[in-house]
Amino acid sequence: MNRLQWLLLTPGLWSVLVLFSSFFGAKAQGQIPNVTPAENFEAVTSQVNYYLPPTTAYTLGAGDRVQVDIIGVAEYSGEYQVLIEGNLNLPVVGIVNVQGLTVAEADQRITNLYTRYLRRPQVTVNLLTPRPLAIAIAGEVNHPGSYKIDLAENTGATLPKVTDIIELAGGITRSADVRTVQIRRGRQVYSIDLWQLFASGDLQQNVTLRDGDSIYIPTGSNIDPFETRQLAA
Repeated sequence: MNRLQWLLLTPGLWSVLVLFSSFFGAKAQGQIPNVTPAENFEAVTSQVNYYLPPTTAYTLGAGDRVQVDIIGVAEYSGEYQVLIEGNLNLPVVGIVNVQGLTVAEADQRITNLYTRYLRRPQVTVNLLTPRPLAIAIAGEVNHPGSYKIDLAENTGATLPKVTDIIELAGGITRSADVRTVQIRRGRQVYSIDLWQLFASGDLQQNVTLRDGDSIYIPTGSNIDPFETRQLAA
């Protein structure tokens, strides 16, 4: 068994197999709801961060449903919908913006607000129903577009990774430059190297995505024939 075969059989590299099994135009399996044409997402050649984005916890946004419990104060506790602009409307403290916060960060913000009215409030926030996530992919994939990922429909589902979205988009094309894949997150653009994921099993390159992220897979100017053969194998 050569080194490449060993890597492909290594536990934890299933996502690599998924990505490259669809390399030359295999169709994504299953139905994909609400696919729309990709935005005009051109490659960014300046102000690119050549390091990986931090490990991503789920961040709250409009459409999430959460349980807020104030220990010992049942009348302040209950289920709440995160409204437009990411606001919760809570008893006594009123409007609380939780847009872009993790559950732990929202917990701390709400606790701080209730300290004005309660002595040492104990607050817990739990995500009950996550909102659908929208992630776009453009460039050298077979079906570019904006994909809706409904975590609520799949019990135990986790946040999607880059290879999950590439699979939904039908795989990459023969012209793809997988060494300089770009992820746009807000005003930040990150560059990742998916060849390292395939060749050396670097799972850090398979970044966990957030709602609103965009992936751009550029066209390669100098495609390495060796890499092409390995990806096609």
